[in-house]
Amino acid sequence: MNAIAPCQTTTSTEPAVPGERHTGHLTVALVLNIPGGGSNIGKHVPISLLYLGTQLKRAGHAAVVLDRRNYADDTDFLSALKQVGADLIGVPLYADCYALTYELINKVRRFAPSTKIVLGGPEVSANLEVVAQTFEGKTDYLLSGEADYTLAQLADALAAGDPDALESVEGLTYWTGGEIRHNGQPDPVKDVDNVPFPDRDLVSARDWKRHYYRIGLKRPSDVILTSRGCPFSCRFCYRLAPGYRARSPENVIEEMDYIYARGTRGLSIIDDNFLSSRKRCIAILEGMLRRGWKFTIKCRGRVQSVDPELLALMKRAGVRTVTYGLESGSQKVLDAMGKKTTVEQNYRAIRITREAGLQCYVDLFLGYPGETRETIRETSDFLAKARPTGINMGVLFPLHGTYIYDQARQDGTLVGDWGLLEDYPWVKLPWIDDAEDLWDEHRRVSRRFWLNPRVLAGALAAGLRSLSLRDYWSALKEVKSQVFD
Repeated sequence: MNAIAPCQTTTSTEPAVPGERHTGHLTVALVLNIPGGGSNIGKHVPISLLYLGTQLKRAGHAAVVLDRRNYADDTDFLSALKQVGADLIGVPLYADCYALTYELINKVRRFAPSTKIVLGGPEVSANLEVVAQTFEGKTDYLLSGEADYTLAQLADALAAGDPDALESVEGLTYWTGGEIRHNGQPDPVKDVDNVPFPDRDLVSARDWKRHYYRIGLKRPSDVILTSRGCPFSCRFCYRLAPGYRARSPENVIEEMDYIYARGTRGLSIIDDNFLSSRKRCIAILEGMLRRGWKFTIKCRGRVQSVDPELLALMKRAGVRTVTYGLESGSQKVLDAMGKKTTVEQNYRAIRITREAGLQCYVDLFLGYPGETRETIRETSDFLAKARPTGINMGVLFPLHGTYIYDQARQDGTLVGDWGLLEDYPWVKLPWIDDAEDLWDEHRRVSRRFWLNPRVLAGALAAGLRSLSLRDYWSALKEVKSQVFD
C-alpha cells in the first residue's frame, strides 16, 4: 500500500472520514512482507501501514498491522496472520519481493481460501501491467497510487457486498467476468495536513520496545514523515506522485507532541529532504525548542539546503545526525544523474555539519551509466578527503518507473529485471562483465574509507560519546559487514 504519510481541511475529493457509506465492517490485516528479521542498526516501524490502518479504523473497520521481520520464522508469522481472521489482507509489493509475496499468497490461500487479498505499494504503481500478469489468479485486487482514502473505500465496497461499488474506487485494478478492469489513478493527496496522524497503538507496546529502534537514538524511538515527495528529479529515483507537498509546522509539532507524550525520546524524520524549505524547517525547530522537548533526532537533507546557522539551530533542537544523499564523488556522474549538485557543495555540507558538532552520514552508489574506474577513484578520493562520520554505499539496481530504468532498457544495457525468477537488474557498463565486478569496486572503496585511521578513530569516538554499549557493538558489526563481507 502507498500511504507514504509512505501523511485536516476537508475537500470534496478527500473525505475526512473515508467510506461513510459502509453498512458493515471488515477485519483488515496489513502485512509488511519483506525479508530481514535483524539489523545491526535497527529498523523503522512500518509507518505507511499505520496510516492506512488509521483510515480503516476511522471508516469503521478493524485493522491489524503485522510485520514479518518481527517473527522468528514463517510458522510463527503465518500463525499470527491466521489468528487475525482477516476478511481482507493488504500487502505492499516492493521490487525485490515478488517471490516472497507470491509465496505468502500461496500459503494464505491454503488456510484462508476465501480471504480477499489486495496488493499495493510502489511496485504496483510503477509496474502495474507486469504485476497484474504475474499475480493474476493469486490476488483479488491491485491498488495503485496514494491509498490514504482508496483502501478504506475498497473495504467499504466489500463490506457492503456491492460489486458495482468497486467501479468508484480510484486506483483499483480487479478481475471480473474474465476481464481485467482498471479504474485509473487517484489524484495525489493535496492537503497533507488533512491526513490523520498514524495510530501508533496499531503496534503493540512489546513490538515498539523490542523491534523498532535506530542506533544513536534514545529508546523507544519512532518515525515521522513531515512531507511527501521531493522538489527535485534525480534520474534514478522513483516518485509515487509528482511534486513536493509539505505539512505545516503547526501540524508537525502537534504530531510530535503526541509522540513525546507517549514517552518516546528518539525520532527519525524520514522525509526525503526535511531541509527542503528553510523557513518551514526553522519554524519546526523553533517550535520544538519552545516546548523544551528532549528528543534525539536523525534527519535527511540535500547539501544545498544547509548552512552553519541552520545546523546550529538543528543541534539545539536535538538533531544528532544528518544524512545526505551524495550518490557520487565524481562531478561527471553527478551531472549524469541529474543531481544538480556539485562535488564542492558535497565537501562543504560535510565540513560544516561536522563543525556544528553533528554526525554526518552519506549515501552513495556505484554503477550509474558513465561510471568508470576513474570516477570510482574520484569517489574514493572524495571520501578520503571529506571524511564523513560514516557511509552507506551500494550498487545501482534501477527501479521501474525511473528515467534510468527506461533508458537502460531502451539502450539494451539493462541486465535482468525485477520479477519472480530474475536476479536484481543492473546496467551493463563497457568495462565490466558482471555485476560482481561492481561489488568488487564497492568493497575496495568501503575498505579504503573505513580503514582510514582518522575515519575509524572518529567513528569509534563518536560511538563512545553517543551510543549505549549494545548499540556500539551493533555499529561495529555494521562497519565490519561493509568492510569484510
